[in-house]
Amino acid sequence: MSLRVLTAQKNAAEVASFLKDHPLIKTVHYTALLPKKSPESMIHDSQARGCGSVVCFRTGSLAFSQHLLTVTKLFKITVSFGSVNSLISLPGAMSHASIPEEVRKAREFPEDLVRLSIGIEDAKDLIKDLSQALQSYVAP
Repeated sequence: MSLRVLTAQKNAAEVASFLKDHPLIKTVHYTALLPKKSPESMIHDSQARGCGSVVCFRTGSLAFSQHLLTVTKLFKITVSFGSVNSLISLPGAMSHASIPEEVRKAREFPEDLVRLSIGIEDAKDLIKDLSQALQSYVAP
């Protein structure tokens, strides 16, 4: 199991770095991207040995985020985590859909949030797939 986890974490770091630098992505949430001396990073470093394989990001548009789920080829649409395969979900429409809209708004839940659970595929292939998906979107 450790080899799988280490590979998924390495891949997640590469994918997060790609997304962070992509002009169409508004924000990326991944622990390794936190400033090294931030309180959050220091707490994480005191409690964990790695940053995990879940990467979340925002596009700024629900339609754009929905599009990404439909056009990626290597990511399976599901709300699961931790598979050897890479997974993609839109929490606002999937895992968190049962939370009333007014509660999500009150808690400032981002409807455009995309969640990736990165697997053990080649990171370059995952990045290529995300890149083609990002470039294929045409805003209405």
